[in-house]
Amino acid sequence: MDGKKELGKTKVCFDKWSESYDKSFLNYILFNRVQKKVKSLLPNLENKRILDAGCGTASLIINLSRKNPNSDFVGVDVSKGMLEKARKKAQGLENLTLLMSEISELSLAENSFDYIISTISFHHWPKQEESLKKLHGFLKPKGKLIIADLSTFLFGGPGTVKKYSPSEMRELFLKTGFKNIEQTSATNTGKYGYVSMSAGIPLAAYGIATGNPIGYFSSLLFAGGFILSMPDLISKITIGEK
Repeated sequence: MDGKKELGKTKVCFDKWSESYDKSFLNYILFNRVQKKVKSLLPNLENKRILDAGCGTASLIINLSRKNPNSDFVGVDVSKGMLEKARKKAQGLENLTLLMSEISELSLAENSFDYIISTISFHHWPKQEESLKKLHGFLKPKGKLIIADLSTFLFGGPGTVKKYSPSEMRELFLKTGFKNIEQTSATNTGKYGYVSMSAGIPLAAYGIATGNPIGYFSSLLFAGGFILSMPDLISKITIGEK
């Protein structure tokens, strides 16, 4: 796939989306929930340096910056519109720097970050392997890269370059120099959605077969369970150490 062409689509899409992004339905059911899980994977961030690659409107990195005033944060994105929104939200934060760049062209000091994070952005990167090698160089020894991204053929949107399955992502991490690879679910609550979906299917079938109104209520139970578990069904978090 032509990475430059897809990068152009990504910029156009997210520039247009920037005004409504923070209030979008996807933000509530997917992005915010995955960001919450990524945040839970970060231990004490006192006196650390953290990079958010593909930060969007920077909700996650702004939240972390406010809670950790003695640490330094950098957010990077290719969308001018997203960064304009992020800068408005980040006014007054002296420990946060926001940059516009494609990740493979990013110029930062080697061995300077304790953590690099990315949430539902990697499938848009035009030079994915090259970008991971660059992020590996930015990390301090023992530093960690945490990428949460789509892992199925579903979804993606304009500008999608490639989505990796969990096994493909593991191989890519190893290929680009990372070790001690771990993978985990995209949220802490998806399991409850699976329970709701599992309960909804047989109850809905019973209700439809017998004409019992329980079938309609069970359909809602299934739908609610799907929404709750959706991030875990379509995405995965991969963690690698330098």
